[in-house]
Amino acid sequence: EGKAMISYSDTNDLDEEYPKKPGSIIASAHTVWVFEPLKSIGEIQQTAVTFTTRIDFKGSIPTTVMNFIAPRFLSTQVPDLRKRLDKSKEIDAHKRLQIVEKMKFFCEGSTKAFDEEFKDIIGKEKVEDSFPMSDIWMKLGDR
Repeated sequence: EGKAMISYSDTNDLDEEYPKKPGSIIASAHTVWVFEPLKSIGEIQQTAVTFTTRIDFKGSIPTTVMNFIAPRFLSTQVPDLRKRLDKSKEIDAHKRLQIVEKMKFFCEGSTKAFDEEFKDIIGKEKVEDSFPMSDIWMKLGDR
C-alpha cells in the first residue's frame, strides 16, 4: 500500500529501424508519475498524483516561447486525466449518506417535527468536509 512510480525516458532502441535523417534535431524527455494512496472516503479509494517532466528540445528556444507552450501542455493533459478518474459524485453520495444516518440518530425518540428540532440552534455543530457549496450545521441530542 505504498507509492507507485512510472518513469518514461527516451530510448535509442529504434534508431536502426528508424534512422535519423540528416539535419534532424531529436528532442529528449524524461517524465515521472508518482501515485500515493490517500485515506479512503468510505469505500472510495483516493490517490495523490505527482507528475514531473523534463524536455530538452536540443535547440535555442526562447524562454518566452517555452513559458507559453508549457502551461498549454499541462492544461490539456491534467484535466483529461482528472475527468477520467473523477470520483466526486461517489464521494458526495457517501457524505450525504453519512449525514442522513446522523439525522436518523438525531430524530430517534423525538416528538418534534424535524424542522422544529433546528429552530433552537444553541449547541449546533458544523459538519466539516460535507458539501463544498453550503454550510451544514447539526445538533445531536442534548449537546
